[in-house]
Amino acid sequence: MSKLNQLALDKYADYQSPPLPKKERAKNEKERAKIVKERAKIEKERAKYEEADYLHGPIAACLSHREDLSRKAQDELEHRAFVEADFKLVYVTPEKMFQAGESGEHGFRRPMLGYLLGLLQQKKLHGIAIDEAHGISSYGKDFRKDFGALGKLRTEPELVAAGIVQVPIIAMTATAQPHTRHEICAELNLREPPAQLLEKVLPIFRPNLHLSVQCSSRAISDRLIEVLKSKMPAETPSGAAGKGKYPPTIVYYNDKEKELKELKEKVEDKLGMAGKEVAYYHSKYADKEASQMNFENGDCRIIIATNAFGMGIDKADVRSVILCGMPQSISEYSQQIGRAGRDGLVSDCIVLSHPNDASTPLG
Repeated sequence: MSKLNQLALDKYADYQSPPLPKKERAKNEKERAKIVKERAKIEKERAKYEEADYLHGPIAACLSHREDLSRKAQDELEHRAFVEADFKLVYVTPEKMFQAGESGEHGFRRPMLGYLLGLLQQKKLHGIAIDEAHGISSYGKDFRKDFGALGKLRTEPELVAAGIVQVPIIAMTATAQPHTRHEICAELNLREPPAQLLEKVLPIFRPNLHLSVQCSSRAISDRLIEVLKSKMPAETPSGAAGKGKYPPTIVYYNDKEKELKELKEKVEDKLGMAGKEVAYYHSKYADKEASQMNFENGDCRIIIATNAFGMGIDKADVRSVILCGMPQSISEYSQQIGRAGRDGLVSDCIVLSHPNDASTPLG
């Protein structure tokens, strides 16, 4: 196991272990590994929604936004997780917790607020963990605005009256500059009494990542094709038998779905790839979940995406991360290249820049 993956497990252990008896901690890790392998199968059994969002067994439940389910079915799943089932860990996405009101401000979904109040009144809520906590800062709010509402966990009047401020909270992120960490603490009111803030910062230097910047005034798409072609795997010894699989690659392009789709088609054409091998990811793309799943399970080898892609993904063998243009900030850059080489093997992180990008400030 690479040091990075061990750090990732340590991070998960920070919030997964405390609620579990000692004998169940190892079992919990096995359950997590099991569900990762089963996700592809689960996607093919969407009709059986009772099992679609759960880690099997009595340890943990996982709720995520499911556009293919009716609101009634989603409410039933939430009720089973929070009320009927005696789960020790419940994973919930911010999108399941909050919704935009008429004013545009994001607040609690009423059923979710009720579930939290019920847990507090029964003294069953023993801790709150926020993974990918950089999403709380302005960087994350740009494309997942519900992250910005997580601070309401400690300020919602009804929750405060029920004692939410007494519940320990832990926020974790792999890459956050000092100002981002300060913003996370401020948004979550971690420095306000009775909170006792403990901040732990680990080094992020990873010698297996090769960083480079290629500056040219030529069209970005043409330069991207050249880079992708240079990484084509060699033919097998038998020659005509075919080629090895293309090394998993993430390409960060822009936020225009039409241009992402066009670039995906161009890459397919120029590299002679087809089927699921190349995909694109955009928040408005109807099949974005399938694109992500195919990339995670290895069917997709190159994914062309917006900055929104990658949060929560733990794919160890990403060999290249390519940015088409300068990143908006050092934090954004750290997040993007941090998705490469998590297995400890050499991986490339390439920025394809234009001379005019030199005037772009990095915050």
